[in-house]
Amino acid sequence: MTFLEFYRVDLTIILIILLMMGITFTGINYVESEDRDIGTFGKILISFILGLLSSIFYSYMTLESDTLLKENYWD
Repeated sequence: MTFLEFYRVDLTIILIILLMMGITFTGINYVESEDRDIGTFGKILISFILGLLSSIFYSYMTLESDTLLKENYWD
């Protein structure tokens, strides 16, 4: 059993990562002051990590719940 068994990479996950990266990167550029420059690579890394975490959260929240059958299905 793997740690992220529910996490499957598909087009939805890639779009979530890219969208969150764009929003985060733009937000960092807008808010960041000139005296504390973290660099472009740092901004991209922070944006990617937040996008990846948000896609994992989305995958976990959209899991179908397991319902146990309490009666005989074939009768």
